[in-house]
Amino acid sequence: AYSAKNPYLYLLSSKSEDGSMSVAVANVNVDYAYDLTIKLDRSYSEIKCVGCETELRGDEVFISELSAYGFCAFEVKR
Repeated sequence: AYSAKNPYLYLLSSKSEDGSMSVAVANVNVDYAYDLTIKLDRSYSEIKCVGCETELRGDEVFISELSAYGFCAFEVKR
């Protein structure tokens, strides 16, 4: 997983044997981050998130807002 053009956004991802992927997202900046797009390795059909509102569209996850020094996480499944 990666997010282009967001130098203060840190991603930590892990893929499970069943093909699901978990991603932790941290905004390490004093400013809010808006309209984030996270590109995944393939298309997924289901998402569960904690700490933010997300929208899954195939191989991309959209996060509308992440607070300053904020953190969220999500899991995507096939």
